[in-house]
Amino acid sequence: MLAAALAIVFVAGFIRGMTGFGFALIAAIGLGLIWSPEVITPSVLLVELVLTLVLLKEGAGRHLDPPRLVPLMLGGLVGVVAGTFGFKALPGAWLRPALELAVLISAAVSLLHISSPRLDRRWIAALVGAIVGTLVAAFAVGGPFVVVWYLALGDAPTVVRSNIIVFFGFVDLAAILIRAGVVGIPDAVWWSSLVMLPAAVAGSWLGARAFRRVDAAWWRRIVSLTIIASASLSLGHSLLTRM
Repeated sequence: MLAAALAIVFVAGFIRGMTGFGFALIAAIGLGLIWSPEVITPSVLLVELVLTLVLLKEGAGRHLDPPRLVPLMLGGLVGVVAGTFGFKALPGAWLRPALELAVLISAAVSLLHISSPRLDRRWIAALVGAIVGTLVAAFAVGGPFVVVWYLALGDAPTVVRSNIIVFFGFVDLAAILIRAGVVGIPDAVWWSSLVMLPAAVAGSWLGARAFRRVDAAWWRRIVSLTIIASASLSLGHSLLTRM
């Protein structure tokens, strides 16, 4: 079981290194074989934060776009706080599947390479960040929304990847700090994080190198298909658990 889980974590790390996102959902599938959800969620946040630092050290932060990223991060911070303290009031029974279906449709549309310059507004960036931060903190979903938004702006892959890496790293850090202050982080979380960290880092390292060999058109297809696959898996899981 452990070997299978680590293999999936390796794949999740590769996807993260290649696209800049996708680690949490894919890793959670493998870790669900051996650990409880109470351990998986904070463990994934910790490992993903380390992957952010590794990718930044390798140059992923060279193409940041502060006018968009700053309001996105500020909105994400507000969302994380709201999602952490107000998740019980959110109608998760229907909101989570509806969100995943919306992400699935949006990702499918992104395959058509339709750009929407009107979405390039700072208030929209803050709104997207707030929505994603709230839903990530409350339900551990919603991240692909920010990726779909960046794809709709039509930026180069290097810009999109750099900014979503930093944004998700910031949201992960905020969620970890708030969780540590509110409920604490059990010792089991630190142990499980250390167990899966080598596989995640190795996968991320290879994914980052694969990114340098893929042209822009193919990268967009890979990102869109990754979102479709992850949203489909998460939607299927949500629907099955409610049957």
